[in-house]
Amino acid sequence: MAGKLNRRLPTRGTNDDLDRLADIVNTMLEEIERLVDEVRGVCTGIAHDLRTPMTHLRAGLERAQRRASTTEAYAQAVDAAIAQSDVVLSRFTALLRIAEIESGSRRASFSKLALDAVLHDVAELYEPLAEHRGLSLTVHTPMPVEVTGDSDLLFGAIENLLDNALKFTPRGGHISLGVLLDGGCPTLHVADTGPGIDPAERKAVLRPFYRSRCNATCSTPGHGLGLSLVAAIARVHDASLVILDNQPGCRIVLRFESADMHL
Repeated sequence: MAGKLNRRLPTRGTNDDLDRLADIVNTMLEEIERLVDEVRGVCTGIAHDLRTPMTHLRAGLERAQRRASTTEAYAQAVDAAIAQSDVVLSRFTALLRIAEIESGSRRASFSKLALDAVLHDVAELYEPLAEHRGLSLTVHTPMPVEVTGDSDLLFGAIENLLDNALKFTPRGGHISLGVLLDGGCPTLHVADTGPGIDPAERKAVLRPFYRSRCNATCSTPGHGLGLSLVAAIARVHDASLVILDNQPGCRIVLRFESADMHL
C-alpha cells in the first residue's frame, strides 16, 4: 500500500489457504513491479534515445534557415529532416508494436503452425545477406514441430534474432538456427560466433532501448528495441527466453513450455 513493490508477503510453507493466497499476491506483485520498472525504463529510454535525432533535426533546420540560399540547399535540408523524422517514427512504431503484443490482443489470431517451416522461411530470406557478409548459415530441423501461436509474430521474433546475429558476427563466422523437441517442449535456438553478451547484461538487453556497452554493439547502428520485441513475443506465447554462451558467441533459446506440439 505504501508503494514498496519489492516487498513480498511471508509464507510458512504449509500450503494452506493463506499460503496459497500469499503466493498469488506475491506473483501479482512481481508482475506489477516488472511492468512499473519497464514503464520507467521506457520513459527514460525515449528521452535519451530521441534526443540525438531531434537535436540533429532542429540543428539542420536552423542551419538551413541561416545559410541556405539556393533551392538545392533547401532541398537537401528537407531531405535530411525527413530522414531524421523517419528515425524518430521507427522508434515509436517499434514501441507501439511492443505495447500491442504485451496487451495480448494478438492471442485471438493464434492457431497451430509449423515452427520449423517459419524458421526455414526466415533463413531463406536472410541467406543471401549472410553470404554477402561472408558468413555461413545452417538450419537444423530434424523433425516437424508444431506450436500454437501467431506466425507473423514468430517470424518477426526469429527475424530479429537472426538480424542481430548477422550484425555482430564477424566475416568468416557461423550462424546456426534450429528447432527440435526438448523434453517434449518445442525449442528454437539462434546461435552465432560473434562477441556474445556478458552474463551481467543478459537481463538488461531485454529491456527497451538498452544496448550493450561492448565495442561491437556501440559501433553497430540500432535502437535497442529488437530483443525487447522478441521478449514480448515470447511472453505472449508463454515461452521462456534464455541467453547463453555459445563459446564463442551468443546462443538464444526460445522454449515453448506450454505450447501444443506435434511430431
